Amino acid sequence: MIGSLTPDQEELSRRLYIFLNRDQEKVDRYLQIHGYKINMKAIQEIRDAPSPRKVVEKNAIVRPTDENGFESPVYTVELGCPCCRQKGIEHRELRASALSIKNDAFLAPVYFPIGKSQPLNYLTVAVSVCPRCFFASPDKKDYVQFNRTTRQFVQSQIPPGVISALQDEMAERHALIETSQLEPHFTDCPRALPLAILSYRLANLRARVEAESKNPYALFKQASYATRIALLHRQAGLDDTPELEHALSFFKEAFYRTDFPNANAEFQSCFIIFSILIRFGKFKEARDYISVMEQGKKEVEERKDRTAGAALAQWLGMAKARWEDKDNPQIWEIPH
Repeated sequence: MIGSLTPDQEELSRRLYIFLNRDQEKVDRYLQIHGYKINMKAIQEIRDAPSPRKVVEKNAIVRPTDENGFESPVYTVELGCPCCRQKGIEHRELRASALSIKNDAFLAPVYFPIGKSQPLNYLTVAVSVCPRCFFASPDKKDYVQFNRTTRQFVQSQIPPGVISALQDEMAERHALIETSQLEPHFTDCPRALPLAILSYRLANLRARVEAESKNPYALFKQASYATRIALLHRQAGLDDTPELEHALSFFKEAFYRTDFPNANAEFQSCFIIFSILIRFGKFKEARDYISVMEQGKKEVEERKDRTAGAALAQWLGMAKARWEDKDNPQIWEIPH
């Protein structure tokens, strides 16, 4: 998921919190090393180890705790740039169970604090940006990471050929920064909304190069970035129409090319296309996408793919419910 937790990840984080004796630092440590999957041997090793030192954020507005005892919902890990080899790039990871999420009409996440967590619009800091070449991504796997357990560096998941193309596009990223007329203070936490929007535009330049290189799921990433930029525009009181148009274009191309990481992402994208078309008043075309999902039932049943079948039923049901509610202007409002 692109910068936010899915419901499954939230549930897994809650289970880890219990398994690790309600020690949030150990939960964060586990997720940093093993990701969102349950490994009981690894859980036992983390549980038996001394509690890790709390990471102190540098150059950040949001502090680990404030005078009222509220904790920052994020912690910082340092990454390396795969393009220019810059070290010490700050990446803000969301602490498990620190923020709850409500999705907007186009499934972009809106964040709300839980318990003693400080409020933070995580979208403003989700994208990590290299201060030298402005390579940007919300996915730390796109960067060079250091695994403290194995004491080894983990290279970027981006193929070398794509990294070479991204190195050639460095001037375009610099030009985008100059054109924005914003000071690129990407260590700020939270970032100002215009700077957050800029960070996603930089990430989109990276994803565009991936798409041009036929890297899988690049179009899906571009589409997802566009829905997040649209939300940031709404939060800033700006018109989100151009970004929703971009999202619609990217999602449609991804849909036609089946450029998705899994069946759930495919049907979810179909729902977002359907929702944007309703927002734009294109009801006939929107109905076509309901028909596409209904026609997909037979294919899924023939494959006997229960996972895909459950995903299709979920998104088709949501599309039909939204169709019934399409004249209600409140569905386009930012969740609160």
